Amino acid sequence: MGRALTEHAEPATAHCYPGTCLFEGTNLSEGRGTTQPFEIVGAPYLDARFAPALAELGLPGVRFRELRYVPAFHEHAGRLLRGVQLHVTDRAAFAPVRTAVAMLATLRRLYPKDFAWRTAKAGAEGTGHRHFIDLLWGSDRLRHALDTGDDPMPLCEEPAPPGRWAGEDVLLYPRGSRPTAPPLKESDAHEDPTAATTTVADDGRPHDRIPGRGPRLSRR
Repeated sequence: MGRALTEHAEPATAHCYPGTCLFEGTNLSEGRGTTQPFEIVGAPYLDARFAPALAELGLPGVRFRELRYVPAFHEHAGRLLRGVQLHVTDRAAFAPVRTAVAMLATLRRLYPKDFAWRTAKAGAEGTGHRHFIDLLWGSDRLRHALDTGDDPMPLCEEPAPPGRWAGEDVLLYPRGSRPTAPPLKESDAHEDPTAATTTVADDGRPHDRIPGRGPRLSRR
């Protein structure tokens, strides 16, 4: 079967993708070559421990269902894989990046001899970066944290808003204030916003101007 018949995107794909796209930097399948890309992940070496270990984490807004699948193409094409499907139960509570990082940490802990990063001798995706995960994450910090056994979750914290680290000299408005719109002029309040006006162009020709649509030159 062709790719168009074996892979398509669903709303659940979009919900999971910001996190499960990180699996493209590993030796796991991220579901490409199936009808549920980025909703499922798997590998030949996963076993019955993976799904229960993820359930024990109590990650918000998501549940994990064990499954087996065979990708039609891409990573591990044609091989029977064991893995999990992500069921998003609460979109507001679900944190895709934190969920994926927790999954990667679980993989590193349960399968230290099998789990591996995707590498390229000449540089991943035509770049000088040997590890593709570094491109996906934006730095090598996630990879180093997982490889050394450090807790990677602090890397997922929300960045501080500018008001907490920027100096007063670069802020447009004082801290704690909100810009307000200028008061409406009396002449503006009585102006008919739908009325067309006639003005004169630079060459002396009149043209009609409809508010919000720009000038329209009149024909002679």
